[in-house]
Amino acid sequence: MRTPLSPVAGRRTVTLGRAHLSTHDHVCAFVRGDDERERVALSFFVEGLQAGEACRYVGRLRDGRRLAAVMSEDGVDVRLFEVSRPWDPVTGDPLDVDRLIHAADVWAGTIAALDGHHFTRTITDMTALHPRIGSVGLRPRLVDYEARATKRAKAFPHVDVCMFDFGVFGGDVVIASTKTHPDVWMGGYVLARLPTEPPE
Repeated sequence: MRTPLSPVAGRRTVTLGRAHLSTHDHVCAFVRGDDERERVALSFFVEGLQAGEACRYVGRLRDGRRLAAVMSEDGVDVRLFEVSRPWDPVTGDPLDVDRLIHAADVWAGTIAALDGHHFTRTITDMTALHPRIGSVGLRPRLVDYEARATKRAKAFPHVDVCMFDFGVFGGDVVIASTKTHPDVWMGGYVLARLPTEPPE
């Protein structure tokens, strides 16, 4: 039997691997391979959903639906779990920054109006962008998105994790990613808290 949804408010502590994150954190998480990506995501979302927090996975639909199925099979209430893609489903345009930020704001506003659920957590799985990494203008948009996601995380009761797979992305993307996130996570720990670079 599922328990009723209950309001969540105030400052929160979020577990990512062995690290403890706080409200407003925006973290760049480096993983290696599908197994680690799924394990880290499941732990992150299960903790949130069991606490009555709203959770959002931005990535490949099949990956998000698999996460939802695994959690549901384990008895986790997934009514506050949303899956969306990081590109325009109509045009296929990768990383439409305005659309992504607007969608996140609408989602958070809807959740806030639902039984008082104010705290949210998101994983943006950048693996979904790998087939489009060579698209014209994608890298500048990625930097712009990360800078705006950092700003957004500071304005909402939210924790945002951007996940990059070492086995998928090259060193240029990895280095650029560390420059646009205030926190870098790897192997279960936050390794550094870095000053971020604004988009050019």
